[in-house]
Amino acid sequence: MKIEEFERLAARVRFSARGRETARAVLVDGKRQADVAREYGIPRQYVQVSVRAILRRRRVLGCRKMPPGWVSVTVVVPKPIARQIKGIEKEQMRIRPPLKAGRKPKHKPKAAKPAPLQVPDLTGVAGIARALLGLSPSKPPEA
Repeated sequence: MKIEEFERLAARVRFSARGRETARAVLVDGKRQADVAREYGIPRQYVQVSVRAILRRRRVLGCRKMPPGWVSVTVVVPKPIARQIKGIEKEQMRIRPPLKAGRKPKHKPKAAKPAPLQVPDLTGVAGIARALLGLSPSKPPEA
């Protein structure tokens, strides 16, 4: 977990300064919970409670499923269009797997390059609506 994400989540969780430090050591620095507990002279369960509080907040906010550079958008559309949008999301999540919390891997596995997202060039709300409804795009006004 990156420090920016941790700070954003920790600001929404109520716990002591020590709890915050121990959760940060595990989630950001990648230390083991048992090692952090020994370092601070506290029970391992205390560290576990702090880490779980952050991960629970992350899950509630939906951060775990959102890759960097993505945004969450709420829209009101007909059911068929909603299914299309969900399909796009599902396909992109398959290509770009969600982030995982916890320790960082010791080596980066080689991954295939994901296919670029194919997004039609749409201008304005009307163009987006036409594309979602499957209508042909209108011709631009001739000069």
